[in-house]
Amino acid sequence: MASIGFIIGIPSAIQLLIGLFAANVIDRISFKWGTIFSLLFPMLGILGYIIFTNFYMLILSATISGIGWSIYNPIIMTALSNTTKTEYIDSVMNINYWATNLGGVLGPIVGVFIGAGNTPTPFIIFSVILLLISIVAYIIVPHDLKPKIDSKKTSPFHDFLTIVKDRRAVLLFLAFFLYFLYRGSI
Repeated sequence: MASIGFIIGIPSAIQLLIGLFAANVIDRISFKWGTIFSLLFPMLGILGYIIFTNFYMLILSATISGIGWSIYNPIIMTALSNTTKTEYIDSVMNINYWATNLGGVLGPIVGVFIGAGNTPTPFIIFSVILLLISIVAYIIVPHDLKPKIDSKKTSPFHDFLTIVKDRRAVLLFLAFFLYFLYRGSI
């Protein structure tokens, strides 16, 4: 039983360690490829969970997944803060955390409906979704982030609609939501 807890804890431990220098690495690669790899690594790690039965290969899968999320977390925060107008930053961060929490709440419910722990289906579905989001990221995510500057103040409802209409923000929200949906469903 301790080995299962060890495998489950690896991605978080990796995020803790890599988080110390992830931002510096991300600054040296393009934003586009950082986003793509940060989604493909967890996809590979998740597929490894269903392919491998060897303890050490499961640790490798967990490590690969942790590396991807270590890259993704700083990228999403940088993207959200650099591409959001100053007056919208609080709203954007609130929506991001709300989507994260929604994924954590709905994940267990979806997991029960999809397979209740008796099938690899949730892992496969989530991996396919991450692959599709990576393909979309390849198409719409820019190589570099350029901050948007606009000092017009508007209503909170307009702010929300403006944020939701931004394809990049929606992509980032969706990926974070799906991650927590997945984590909650297993």
